[in-house]
Amino acid sequence: MKEELSRALMTIVLDTAEEFVDAILPTGPYFRMFAPSEWLLFRGVSRESYKLIPSALRSLAAAQGSGGNAGIPGTDHWKEVIRREARSISQFFRNLDAGGLPVPGDCNAIRNYLHEYSQDGLLERDFEEGLIEWPPTELLPLMGVAQHHGLPTRMLDWTRSAMVAGYFAAFSAAQRNKLGQPHGDRESDNRFSVWWFSPPTLGLDSRSSTHGGGSFRRLRIVTTPAALNPNLQAQNGVFTVLTQRREHLDGVVDATPLHIALEDHPTCRQIRLFTRISAPSTEAGKVLWLLAKHDIRARSIFPGLDGAARDVIESSLRKDAYIEGVLRQIADSKDSRSQ
Repeated sequence: MKEELSRALMTIVLDTAEEFVDAILPTGPYFRMFAPSEWLLFRGVSRESYKLIPSALRSLAAAQGSGGNAGIPGTDHWKEVIRREARSISQFFRNLDAGGLPVPGDCNAIRNYLHEYSQDGLLERDFEEGLIEWPPTELLPLMGVAQHHGLPTRMLDWTRSAMVAGYFAAFSAAQRNKLGQPHGDRESDNRFSVWWFSPPTLGLDSRSSTHGGGSFRRLRIVTTPAALNPNLQAQNGVFTVLTQRREHLDGVVDATPLHIALEDHPTCRQIRLFTRISAPSTEAGKVLWLLAKHDIRARSIFPGLDGAARDVIESSLRKDAYIEGVLRQIADSKDSRSQ
């Protein structure tokens, strides 16, 4: 194990699946000191090189070299990005409503917002006449559900379970291993990771916000009704979002990763806000096998028919890792006898 440090981030580099799973256990070395009720948020990524950038901004981040705030000519401005977001979430709302599906936080305010945002010019008028930031508080639960179901938004998915995050980090890496697909050219592409941070360290809970990414943006924690989404409930899903203040709408989009955007937060002067625990992609299948021993597997975190089917597919990834581990133990045993 080794540790790599930056101003806001500590990376813990592990070598084996056993070390990785031990590290993310609630009773493991990093989390045993936290009370069960304490807010910790975790995010699993199948490549360590993936940054904390929401799906709606990743193409812009790539154009900016993933460092954000490059201010390059031709980069979208916030107004255009927000206009696209508003149209997308309006269409998602209409699809839910037309299908008789429940709308998170449904009320007249949401319906008025989304009716206006489907029409050109009215979003700009709202910003001029009183809308202070985007997205407005009333829309956050709806955007969270949209994000969870694959619609690109400015939200990031998190979970309150380190082991669930470990599952999502390992699953895609294990699939690439089985299919013989490359993980990437960079060394960090060949490792998967779990990010985590403690919202209370920033003075945050599910009802509050803190400044981040400059005085014109605020980090917020978003929860959605678990009764409307069994998957989200089983996965202990939570979201973060950096909202955008009205007075900076004419600026170039800043796609800075979240952990860098918060580097100027006063807490960073005492501690590193984010930790990243990583392991080699070759260990991904074995991580799935070890997590299944704790009932962290497709059938438990995707309740229903889809989870049952996904678990069958996933079992082959676990089986391959198990067989490989047994063969390795046999080989090691033979080597030790011959010495």
